[in-house]
Amino acid sequence: MPQGFGPAPVSSGPARGRRKALLIVLALLLVAGLGGGGWLLWGGHGKATKRNSGPAESSGQIDTRLDWMIPTPDKEKSADVHASNPMTWFAYGNIVRTRDRQITAYDIEHGKQQWNVPLAGEVCKAARRPENDMVAVLYEKEKYKCNNLIVVDLKSGRAKWEQKLPSYSGDGEYIDPQVRLSRGTVKVMGTSEQATFAVADGKVLDHPKTNVIYDCAETDAPTDGKILISIVKCSSSNREFLRKIDSATGRVDWTWKAPEGLDILSVPSIDPVTVSVGKSEADGPTDLLSVNSEGRTQSTYSLTGQAGGHVSVRGDTAYLATQPKETSAGIKQNEIQAIDLKTGEKRWSSTAGGNRVNRSLDFDGDKLLVYQAPQAGEGGKLVDLDLRDGSPSVRKKLPAESSSIQYDVDFGSEIYLQDDRVFIVADITIPSNYLIMSFK
Repeated sequence: MPQGFGPAPVSSGPARGRRKALLIVLALLLVAGLGGGGWLLWGGHGKATKRNSGPAESSGQIDTRLDWMIPTPDKEKSADVHASNPMTWFAYGNIVRTRDRQITAYDIEHGKQQWNVPLAGEVCKAARRPENDMVAVLYEKEKYKCNNLIVVDLKSGRAKWEQKLPSYSGDGEYIDPQVRLSRGTVKVMGTSEQATFAVADGKVLDHPKTNVIYDCAETDAPTDGKILISIVKCSSSNREFLRKIDSATGRVDWTWKAPEGLDILSVPSIDPVTVSVGKSEADGPTDLLSVNSEGRTQSTYSLTGQAGGHVSVRGDTAYLATQPKETSAGIKQNEIQAIDLKTGEKRWSSTAGGNRVNRSLDFDGDKLLVYQAPQAGEGGKLVDLDLRDGSPSVRKKLPAESSSIQYDVDFGSEIYLQDDRVFIVADITIPSNYLIMSFK
């Protein structure tokens, strides 16, 4: 069976703490030119520990070399390429990546293409989690109409089936659709329509005449395979809701209402449920809320000044990367802060031992893995932070010789650790000279 499948649900799903086939995921823009400010935390009354000492070096091989790179084809560097929401998965010794008009698998050992599934249009959305070796991808056969669905077998590298989305309006446009694979079905949810398909043969299992129940539409449904959270928007009242659903029975366990005037922007964790809200996607998040097991708001944290970023959650603690600030030397740096989701107290903050921009990635045992961006003449790093106090230790050092290429690919990239290799995977919506860099 494939190990370490790609991005965890909704940015940073619950930690598993498994070293075997560990996959670290982040899709966080390194925002250049950000001003002052940072995460401002509501209700923090306890003391926080700040760690500024340099990181100790962990045992084992930490220095890496650039092993292989995948160049970006010239046609994919064009400003006309507008493919969005790229996705990466790991399966059967391959790194699988959605590109502008294709889904491609590369051997992680050598970077050689293993298989490729061409698409008749540009990728626009994909399911975050595969199921039983299958992935589901939406693409635009007609420009700016995200209305075609394909299911691909990660083991064979072949399309199982593909079809245009059924639509009562005739054009198949579901408007800002999301895709979810769960329990043998593919569900496509848009603000105008929705449909459910059988993964086995593409048969339409459900296509309601309206996607509105009491003027409310389901717009997304993140899951970790066990817990299912449904995001619902009601247009007449302009309110948004979360529903926790038993994925086996379909029963709604509870419904949570977002604060009036605020949209649900992301769900960084579904166990425990943690929600980022704001006035709009363009304005960015204003608050981070914790929802308890009964569907009630447990705590609220103000995110004033945050330009968007990643939140890692384990148990009753959220780990936040603050907004980068520029030092007097012209270097951008930030901190990782540990926040108690029950009390609102900041437990500690850490610069991870360096004057760099830090991204929280995922967990490995009692460590939080953090990626540090490259600087002039110095490669990027993977650093472990102790969950108890934020003390750092170096996990991997990327080579200085390729720091300029790392910097080019790094902007908007995803960072992965798989089979003791570090992968930097470029965001195809931000043109760079390389699609993937692999370090060993």
